[in-house]
Amino acid sequence: MKLLCSIIVLFTVSLYAVETYSQTYLISQQGTVTTCAGNFYDSGDSGGNYSNNEDFSMTFKPATSGAMLQFIFSSFTLESQPSCNKDYFRIYNGENISAPQIGGDYCGTNSPGTVTATNPTGALTFVFHSNASEVYSGWVATINCSIPI
Repeated sequence: MKLLCSIIVLFTVSLYAVETYSQTYLISQQGTVTTCAGNFYDSGDSGGNYSNNEDFSMTFKPATSGAMLQFIFSSFTLESQPSCNKDYFRIYNGENISAPQIGGDYCGTNSPGTVTATNPTGALTFVFHSNASEVYSGWVATINCSIPI
């Protein structure tokens, strides 16, 4: 019985350690990432501003089969422009920019909020562009996977 209790405690602590450790992903890393947990930031990371003249894209795929990636944006500030043609952020519901775009272009403080993939792969692709004028704090998003019912 004591051994069983020790195993349960060890297992619980291990799960807690896995859930509390989160990987940091910067859009400037580009490419494709497979994950179900972490934090997603602009090129300035959690405490800095993004830079001028950036053009980055990054695709996220779920690490769990059948899961849908979910990004929860808790902070979002880019250069503001009515047409979002200076600095903009785009989200595509799939593995590349050929997938349908979610919500149009985001700029200023028009945050995407919570975005969940609805495509068969569960993937999301992000595109960021900044021009040569002003820079801002960018974004902070938490990454999760959700399992559809």
